[in-house]
Amino acid sequence: MQRTNERRRQARMKLKGYRADIADGPLVFVGTIQDISLEGFCLNDLPDRFAIKGKSYRVVISGGSNSTPYKMTVFPRWRRINQFSMDVGFKITEAPERWVEFVREQQEKK
Repeated sequence: MQRTNERRRQARMKLKGYRADIADGPLVFVGTIQDISLEGFCLNDLPDRFAIKGKSYRVVISGGSNSTPYKMTVFPRWRRINQFSMDVGFKITEAPERWVEFVREQQEKK
């Protein structure tokens, strides 16, 4: 799986200071949000033991104790294996309206 900008319908925006907790059955993995769009996001630094199984995952994205957490359902689209971790691109299949508002606010700041 490779990341290509030509397939994207939405521009991605860099996002700093946000992380995502992603549940895989009884396990919860933590990744760093690299960039976001209305339709998806990229997670960095997921452990290499995170298994992409072609299924939906539940994710909670937050930017610290003072930020609003965003709970959503996502589906993996691509992955890039690094030395000790992996980066994964996710398509958002279900997100709260607050997430859409948040992304639009980030687009306006750009």
